[in-house]
Amino acid sequence: MSHHNLIEEFKEFIHYSIKKIIEQRYNKTDRLSQAIKYAFQGQGKYVRPILTLLCNRTVGGNIFSAAPSALAIEMIHCYSLIHDDLPCLDNDKIRRGRPTVHVQFDEATALLAGNALLTDAFQMIQDPYNEDFSNETNKSENTLEIYKQLFLAAGSKGMLHGQMLDMYWTDREGISEDTLNDIHLHKTAKLISAACTIGALSAPCCKEDVLKFTKLGEHIGMSYQIIDDILDSNSFLGKTSNKDLKQKKSCFPLLYNKETCLNIARSHINEALECLKNLSTYDVSPLESYIKSLLLRKL
Repeated sequence: MSHHNLIEEFKEFIHYSIKKIIEQRYNKTDRLSQAIKYAFQGQGKYVRPILTLLCNRTVGGNIFSAAPSALAIEMIHCYSLIHDDLPCLDNDKIRRGRPTVHVQFDEATALLAGNALLTDAFQMIQDPYNEDFSNETNKSENTLEIYKQLFLAAGSKGMLHGQMLDMYWTDREGISEDTLNDIHLHKTAKLISAACTIGALSAPCCKEDVLKFTKLGEHIGMSYQIIDDILDSNSFLGKTSNKDLKQKKSCFPLLYNKETCLNIARSHINEALECLKNLSTYDVSPLESYIKSLLLRKL
């Protein structure tokens, strides 16, 4: 199977799984269920769950053992988008080419829908919707470590810390590259790193190699956010164009020109590829191909 076909297969699997989750858990007429359904079925790129499945496959794992965690990570990502778009944070009206949840419903409903997705994500790992999913992850000694990775990535030491720094530095002068790196590391790269780490944890993988996936994910996440900052001026991202620069958000294009930003992103991709060299006992070629594609997207 070609690398492209493998990624498409993963996308279809994730899309199908989300559809089944909605049918079983959120297919009700109450307002909260409808808001969750609206947010969760918005077609995303699925970068984080794809990385979980790819890293799991790289170390010889089974897609069914990694799927609950991959879906949980997508639920957490979806929650973060709902809350990011709220008027009290980024105040965005478009997400994935559609009205944001608080515009389609209202602010209170959006807030609660995000809270529900975050909370339900942790249930997903222990109680996945699909009985075909293996129970190996749930029974393994790595279950607590998987939860720990999600707590660290989503909580006050991860995304929320990055979001708070991002809000503090919005429309303020004097941000340094070190501070900007700290924002991107916590706001974006920590969850992407957790996706890679959990993929390895969901398969038989030694502790030393798991740490390599953690570092790999951090560099992917840093590069991914920088490319996103560059692409902010393009409406095909499915959200309001040029919004970050207009609001003077903390982003690399605020400090450097496009070529310098691209060079910084490339340096992180090169570091990620170096991490793959340290995993040479595995077939890393599908993962390598996907990582490179993230750097080149829509440029």
